Amino acid sequence: TFVRQIPTLLFGITLLLLPLQAPSAWFPPLLTFILYTCVNSFAFAYNRGLSFVVVKLLVAYYVLAIGSLAFVRKARQAVPIVAGVLLWQFVWWVVLGVKNGIVSWDPSLDNYDGYGPLMSIGIGTTYYYGMSTSNRRERWLAFAVSGGCVVGLVSSYARGAVLAGAAVFCWIWLRSKRKGLATLVVVGGVVVVGLTGSFLSGSDRGDANSDFFTEMSTIGSGDATQNDRSVIWALARKEFYENPVFGVGAESFGPYAAGNFGVGSVGGAYDDNPGTLYGKALHSVYFQILAEYGAVGSAIFVWMVVDFFLRNAALRQRPRIDRWALVSGGRLHLEQLSYALEVGMVGFLAGGLFYNLIFGVHWFYSLVTVNTLLSYLSEPAAPPGRLATARARR
Repeated sequence: TFVRQIPTLLFGITLLLLPLQAPSAWFPPLLTFILYTCVNSFAFAYNRGLSFVVVKLLVAYYVLAIGSLAFVRKARQAVPIVAGVLLWQFVWWVVLGVKNGIVSWDPSLDNYDGYGPLMSIGIGTTYYYGMSTSNRRERWLAFAVSGGCVVGLVSSYARGAVLAGAAVFCWIWLRSKRKGLATLVVVGGVVVVGLTGSFLSGSDRGDANSDFFTEMSTIGSGDATQNDRSVIWALARKEFYENPVFGVGAESFGPYAAGNFGVGSVGGAYDDNPGTLYGKALHSVYFQILAEYGAVGSAIFVWMVVDFFLRNAALRQRPRIDRWALVSGGRLHLEQLSYALEVGMVGFLAGGLFYNLIFGVHWFYSLVTVNTLLSYLSEPAAPPGRLATARARR
């Protein structure tokens, strides 16, 4: 119990120190998203208790985000943080979960639909981290971990995560300037999938087929799981139509459906007793945002994603690349780091089609934080003449 409270203690220290050190930026899209969640939770949420849990999570993510920009003032200080997010966390999770496709003691990764999406993100981020580092041992470790993420993806037997992993490989190939090398990477991934799928058994993966390839062949077959998603996604659209502006509030999809839809009006296994929808998860970031945040919240979410990709693209500008190389020590190449973050977000957004990934896990917010941190630390220094003019004006 004591060990589990250490992160809370460190978070409290961070929160207390923030007034003493203003951050370099306030993450306007993320701040707007959090403020909107707060207002929505107290003014419009169908279940304020569940929505307030999300408020606390988002505030925690935000404090860590602005804390990163407040306390990390030098590029050399950022390097271990970048390495932790883009490489070392995946070393940890691959070692712990690659065999069983889950990490049984972790609240987010103790099911296959939690572990699989993380592995799909890790495939691309660790690969590009390997491309970015000048340390040979670290490079080969990153490539090995990328392969380990492929193995972990297969061992999860999570069909949506496998589709997200396929999207990651496609993105790597499309983004590559050396198509021959990218083709070899994709072929290598296919080989790893083939070998891993041949040796693993899914007999302990719930209702999954014991054979991986048989399980993957059911994608799009309209089985019970896919029919269930069709039902709850239709209900999400129905909730949006009834609450189009502000939605029903964070994590209130299930309570609203259980309390407002009558017998025979919901379809599927819930038709006879809509009350069973109370604790139902939507299994989609996009339908969850649509139903629970409405048009206003959906627009803010799109703003966050667009802002991420705009900042990420700017990292590939030559002045920023040169500035980062000068101030960071030259261990990590900024352009390749930008691709690592970009493909990580692609993996997240692809996995978000099928899984709840927006609140209970930090992945989206960590990618946004590191992306923004690199953006500020790589900003080219002002020319001497302009700097002197600015000082004179002050």
